[in-house]
Amino acid sequence: MEESRFFRWIARINAVGLLLCFTGLLGFIVFTVLREFLFAPAPVATTNLASDPQGKEKWSLGEARHLQGTGLIYLPLISERRSIEAPSAASGLKFAGSAGFRIPARNLLFVHPESGAMAWLFKDNSQLLTRVEELRLFHSEKTTVEALLYHVVRRDSNGDGRLNAEDLADLALSSPDGARFAVVATAVERALGAELTSRGTVQLFYQSAGKASVASIRASDLAVLSRRDIPAVEAAQE
Repeated sequence: MEESRFFRWIARINAVGLLLCFTGLLGFIVFTVLREFLFAPAPVATTNLASDPQGKEKWSLGEARHLQGTGLIYLPLISERRSIEAPSAASGLKFAGSAGFRIPARNLLFVHPESGAMAWLFKDNSQLLTRVEELRLFHSEKTTVEALLYHVVRRDSNGDGRLNAEDLADLALSSPDGARFAVVATAVERALGAELTSRGTVQLFYQSAGKASVASIRASDLAVLSRRDIPAVEAAQE
């Protein structure tokens, strides 16, 4: 009887010890995660990245991304402000904050590290660049990036006084260095996907004006070869 009580006492001590170890480990994980989110240093604003006479913007460069097989990198230009007010005839373009929406970039800086050459994608920062896609054969991270696809918001299509992800976008392509920039679809409601083929064309699927369409673009010079609506499924015959 005494031996049974002794072993039960030992088992309880072991259980308490395991519980304390688990609680300590969980607390350490929570502390580490919260420290990364709450105490991470904010990016330092840079004053020489864009013209801002009224001092309303604080700009910073995001992390550089390497474009596989090209020897190039690009860095996004980010503002602390979350959206852009639509331009008016009286006041021109103004910037305003918007809760709940994070702008990926206002512009992109392309850099050739070997030569030191640098160039901005856009001449100004009035647009929202909501997405950038790297097009390569077979979607493999090991193959060379052949072109870039951009989702660009330029117009306040929903009339809420701001440019944001809820507005219609233009889809544009460029070479990996940002040159030969060409808009290939406008007033796009949804981008459905893009595929770089072995024939050197980009098949771009998107929805505009309530219709699903596909455009074929030659990757070498970004010329639109064809554009057609996707055929509808025929109704079942009764």
